[in-house]
Amino acid sequence: MKHARIVVGWLVALLLLPTVFHPIPAHPIAHAQETGVPLPVAAFGEHPRLLISQQYVDETLKPRAAANASTWANFAAYVDSDSPEENAEWTPSTALRSLALAWLATGNADYANRATRLMVNLANTIENAGAMKGEGYDGEFTTNVAGLAVGYDWLYETLTPEDRAALRDTLWRAAQVLRDPAGDVDSVVWYEGELMAFGNYEPRWLWALTATALALWGENDQAPELLDFCRQLFIDSFIPGLDLQDGGAWAEGPVYGFIAIWPRVQIALAWWTAAGENYFDDTRWWYDRLAYDMFLYHPTTTTTFGEDWGDPIHSYPSIIGDSERYHGAAAYGRAQDLLLRAVFVETEHGDWMDWFLRQPPDSMPGWMASEEFLWRDPDAVGTPPDITTWYAPYLGHVFMRSNWADESGQLDSGATYVSFNAGDRITYHQFFDQGNFTLFHNGEDLVVRSGVYSGDGTSEHDANYYVRTIAANTILVCDLAEDFDGIRPNNERDVWLNDCGQRTMRPAARTAFNMDYLIANWQSYDTGSITRFGEAGGATYLRADITGAYNSTVYTTPENRAKVSTVIREFVYWRPGWVIVADRVITTYPSYTTQVVFHFQNAPAPSGLFFGSLVRESAVYMQNLLPNSQVTMVEGFQVAGEEVNTSWGGPVSNNFENDPYGYFRLEINPAQLNLENWFLTLFTAQDASAPPPAEGILIQSDTMRGTALGSVQVMFDLAPENSQDVTTATFQVAPSVQALLITGLRPGATYQFEGEGRTAQTLTASEAGLILISDILPGAIRLSVQ
Repeated sequence: MKHARIVVGWLVALLLLPTVFHPIPAHPIAHAQETGVPLPVAAFGEHPRLLISQQYVDETLKPRAAANASTWANFAAYVDSDSPEENAEWTPSTALRSLALAWLATGNADYANRATRLMVNLANTIENAGAMKGEGYDGEFTTNVAGLAVGYDWLYETLTPEDRAALRDTLWRAAQVLRDPAGDVDSVVWYEGELMAFGNYEPRWLWALTATALALWGENDQAPELLDFCRQLFIDSFIPGLDLQDGGAWAEGPVYGFIAIWPRVQIALAWWTAAGENYFDDTRWWYDRLAYDMFLYHPTTTTTFGEDWGDPIHSYPSIIGDSERYHGAAAYGRAQDLLLRAVFVETEHGDWMDWFLRQPPDSMPGWMASEEFLWRDPDAVGTPPDITTWYAPYLGHVFMRSNWADESGQLDSGATYVSFNAGDRITYHQFFDQGNFTLFHNGEDLVVRSGVYSGDGTSEHDANYYVRTIAANTILVCDLAEDFDGIRPNNERDVWLNDCGQRTMRPAARTAFNMDYLIANWQSYDTGSITRFGEAGGATYLRADITGAYNSTVYTTPENRAKVSTVIREFVYWRPGWVIVADRVITTYPSYTTQVVFHFQNAPAPSGLFFGSLVRESAVYMQNLLPNSQVTMVEGFQVAGEEVNTSWGGPVSNNFENDPYGYFRLEINPAQLNLENWFLTLFTAQDASAPPPAEGILIQSDTMRGTALGSVQVMFDLAPENSQDVTTATFQVAPSVQALLITGLRPGATYQFEGEGRTAQTLTASEAGLILISDILPGAIRLSVQ
């Protein structure tokens, strides 16, 4: 854990915005960037004020509609159909929002009338909800309340005084239910008196309260007090929770990230448009989220439900945390990106996003087409990113790709994509899989995270396979007496199998509820750090210390004993398609067996020194160089000798996918039991039509080990755990090698190199302890620190 990042200090500047003339509620905290948010603020008492203002409607939206811009044409096709009324059965808030927006942009009373009918139905749904009877609320209720607040605000001018009064009454009573912790009978927001800050329910809850308070501000005498409550929570809990997860990361993973961040960005924007308070400058997280999302996605498209009839979406990996593949929530991910690019227009990340939004699928499904019309500039072309790696330090999320654009300047769907994660585990939905990586090439998932989320998270498959370390491409250490009971609720049977994986959080809770709880219990959640990160030429290098993720000499749960003292994974992605994984594991007892596991979509077949897995037009070849190992292919979701292939009594599935995923794995075990273990595994991703790659060659010396793979060679510190760094080494450079990457050097130190056929030279190691030598000749090379 990076302790300095947890203690977040806030400098609050109170500014009077000259364009805002209305009174601010008590204890104002108004923030502004140097130029402010480039969206107009509503005058006090004016509607609309949530997310947009009449000025924005007049100056931006109406001209887009009048010009029949592509975003308007797609949106108009939706609102001119029966789809809003049909979709109101399952997403009433977005259907209402769409028709209300159409009225604002056109003044067409038919849109307003249709929207009003949906709003009445939504108000009745809220009134009849169990939450209003003290039975507890859920995400649907909070979303409905927020949707009604937006509908009230956007349709305000069409409503009679009596209708306004009735809606205000419904909204206010719903807000009182939400604000009372006793009303949260299922602990979706409050848990044992702690307000959660790293989940996906509480942002929907706070958006409902904030939207209601801002919509009723000036019309309800108690609204300012509710605004104070909402503001303080946003500043004291929500924003620090984002700032901790620097680089725009979200610990729950892609799908829950889409769901959790969409209300958060709406909260921040509504504070600006309704009250002139800018929270986008309180943390760089908002800005970096634009880049994070772009790098998260695979370089291709797919469809919801994985079916031809589904809505086109950007493909995303099922990594980091519970996530159904092909989920419709991807639309929330695009919506948050659209809104943030409007906030950060004419910035580097905003420019990147403008380009990305123009790549297929280039639009939203109808039920969310309103967001495309609201926030996207149809004339903005943008430019692709000029970097190919994104790194989020605290959570250790790293996304890498071979390139962005093809020769035509469009998204290169044949590119290679690599993900890696190694950081702290702070949320319930997060996997137990520090050190995991995935490999994707030419539109296909090749080295994958295995398993199928049930959609609930507490099935037999969820608790004993999907969330566990064994489903990841990482390291297992087997202590047969280790206790994993309760690692994730198993509501099918009270049995938790020993997968030889990463530990529970005990005695702390499964989730770090908020910043205060995390600080007080930081050791429980301290599961990994990327200690070195650097790039050289076409290579990205990572060193991750994930010792704390296991029952170890760093941290041991009360019912267990330490099984390791060192678990370090070093990782090199060398573009376009090479991945080199070096693992160092030191156990506390020789009988604690160590293995590395890798999962594949299609069965890997042995071929010489390789195991090859072909998926349609793509292929991956794996070669293990260390130790003198045993490689076993396992078919199925097996844990501790049991097949864990069911959820709720049926085959693993969820609402969006029905097929097993990552059904094949390779297990690599050392030939004999050792305290100290060293693994070196190579992967090559390429087109299936290409010939098999060159075989990797093991290179060893007294202080370093590495591999020559085709035209590149990488060397690693033999003992990265001792923090001594390599100061001297002599090793061979293999024939055919054109570029040599040396890792494990002393950061910033100067080294002298001598090699066959070349004069001695001095080179300086990077901050990550890297030196890259190009155009190198084969033969012995000697290095020493100066």
